[in-house]
Amino acid sequence: DLARTTLQAFKQYQRKDGAVPFWLGIMGDLPDLATPSYNWQISLNGFCYVDMINRLWIRTGNNAILKEFYDSAKKCTTKTMNLSTAKVGAVISMPDSGGMEWFEHGEWAGMATHMGALRLAGLQMMEKMAKAVGDAEYAKQCRQWLDDGYKAMEEHLWNGTYYLNFNDLANKKKSDDVMAYQLDGEWASLFHGLGGVFKPERVK
Repeated sequence: DLARTTLQAFKQYQRKDGAVPFWLGIMGDLPDLATPSYNWQISLNGFCYVDMINRLWIRTGNNAILKEFYDSAKKCTTKTMNLSTAKVGAVISMPDSGGMEWFEHGEWAGMATHMGALRLAGLQMMEKMAKAVGDAEYAKQCRQWLDDGYKAMEEHLWNGTYYLNFNDLANKKKSDDVMAYQLDGEWASLFHGLGGVFKPERVK
């Protein structure tokens, strides 16, 4: 019940463009629980929202949850997929507007493995939800985004031994830092019973 009311709060504060808040209120000496903030980790806010909806739905088996949140999750996913206008790998790219991802440090640009893999896991969840409600057109759209993301991940981020931290084709800039939790998206996909987002031999 608490998880559901939390999701209802995120849905209530969802912007018209589909973005959901990063947080519902600012904590501090004078907590403000009614002023949402959207942009700090906008690269992954959408994934978090879809993940929480899908988690609650599969945990409870209650299709009323899917009915309540599907349109909101769809709108949020579409917003997330259009944060970047990159010609290659937009699905797994940092937003044009900049911002951070979960690892709140350093530089982020172009296609990013950690964020990108989580986005792919979110698309797997969204595709499953679309099929469950009979939205074949959106399920097809999710599959197209997934295929584009998988292709870009393998062609532009795999370096033969591991995945680059990011690869910004437009500015010819790469980061070969190795993020310890680079495979969060793989874990999220498997946790939801969706088979993973990387090639198994590369996960090894």
